[in-house]
Amino acid sequence: MRAFRTGSVLSAFLCAGRTACQTPAYLTQSQSSDSEQLPRAAVKSRFDYDMAKVSCDPLGGGQPIYYNEGLAAELHTLPSPSPTASPTGQSSQPRNLAEIFASSQKVDVDLFFSQLNVPTRLFSSGFPSATGELLRDQQNQVLTEYFALRFKSILRLGGGERSGLYQFALLSDDGAVLKLDTDGQGLKTVVDNDGWHPSRFACGTEAVSLDTSSLIPLQLEYFQGPKFHISLVLLWRELPLNATSAQLADPACGISSNDRWFDYSTTPPTPKTAWTGILSRGLKVLGHENFVLPYEQPENPCCPGCDIGV
Repeated sequence: MRAFRTGSVLSAFLCAGRTACQTPAYLTQSQSSDSEQLPRAAVKSRFDYDMAKVSCDPLGGGQPIYYNEGLAAELHTLPSPSPTASPTGQSSQPRNLAEIFASSQKVDVDLFFSQLNVPTRLFSSGFPSATGELLRDQQNQVLTEYFALRFKSILRLGGGERSGLYQFALLSDDGAVLKLDTDGQGLKTVVDNDGWHPSRFACGTEAVSLDTSSLIPLQLEYFQGPKFHISLVLLWRELPLNATSAQLADPACGISSNDRWFDYSTTPPTPKTAWTGILSRGLKVLGHENFVLPYEQPENPCCPGCDIGV
């Protein structure tokens, strides 16, 4: 495994080409000095992966331009719900993401995504590996339902995006929760779209301050229950500096429907009026330039011919 950039060297790598950029909070601790190496077993270069156990943008989304861009994800399998109630009379089905990950099994694979832009559609094809085979769970079953994903990345503003206040939003089927570490004090929930539901649009209730130097650790957890519909789209919009709670309350917030947002009978799914209305109110899907891979997986093996990032 190759030596990896640490401390201020890593910060320079993440901030290359930027006029102002701060070291992420997670690098101000034990990895803040160039003389201190990150644990080598915990850090992979793009050449260290078994590509039969790597899946590249399995839900769509294109390819990153630079090899440090994107989101890394863990894949977990969920126990299928019991058709009968537990002895206490309650359903044995986990109710939320915390319970789901507590009862899930991690699959020995690595997933990489350029962005999170999966409109409502049918999903039955599974997760193809970079070598063409379909990824399988511990029981050798192709995964098309009852799975969970834990994404990690570093959030930043892209070229042309201004410093200011931003609101985040999620469309997901089933549950998804976005967490950010905006102050170096740990991850905090920014958008909560948890639970079992069809494609539901959820909005952040508090604005997040971002500037061109911001490098914000991000974690997004998502699960898919029974087939066939899936969706997972992460959006944001810039807000006025004096934004009120009323301006955060988009009329689409909290609405659930697999038929409302996209026509999933087409490939790719065709946006409907409800979705174009969301975009007309300033919300937009985050692009690949907004995601930098986390320090433990700093290079995207799905982009072997790509240039170094900016």
